Amino acid sequence: MSFSISRGLAVVIFAAKVAAIITAAFEEEGNPLATLDQHDLDALSIKINEDQIFSVLKLEAKAAFNTVHGLPISQEAASQLQSTINELSFSSIQSAVNSDPYHPKVY
Repeated sequence: MSFSISRGLAVVIFAAKVAAIITAAFEEEGNPLATLDQHDLDALSIKINEDQIFSVLKLEAKAAFNTVHGLPISQEAASQLQSTINELSFSSIQSAVNSDPYHPKVY
C-alpha cells in the first residue's frame, strides 16, 4: 500500500513540476501572438488616450449617432453609448499610430 502512495505522490509532484515549467514559459514569453511592435503600438496608443481627451470629437461622434439613429434612443443603447464612443476613439488612435507607410507593422 505504501508503494502506491509513494508512486501517486511522485506522479503528483511530477505533474506539478511540469505545470510550473509550462506556466513559467508562458509568463516569460507572454502572448506568443503579440509582437514587440504590438506592445509598442499599444503603449503609444494608451499614452495618447491618457494624455488627450478628444472631448469635442467624442461629442461629435455622439451627435452623429443620435442623428443617424433618430430619437428616441432606448435606455439600453443610451447606457452603452459613451463606452462605445470611447472604444471607437481608442480604436482610431490605434489605427493612427500604425499608419506609417514606410514602417508598417502587424497589429
